[in-house]
Amino acid sequence: MHFFLSPRLGILIQTFDKMYAEKKKTYINIAEDYLSQLDSENK
Repeated sequence: MHFFLSPRLGILIQTFDKMYAEKKKTYINIAEDYLSQLDSENK
């Protein structure tokens, strides 16, 4: 809900919502890999 308080973040979320499911899955996988990498670096 906080994303919609900022116009730019709102546009980002709307764009993501309109994406095809396969493209969303790709972006989510990339983000999860990145966060896992960050997590492993901090241990």
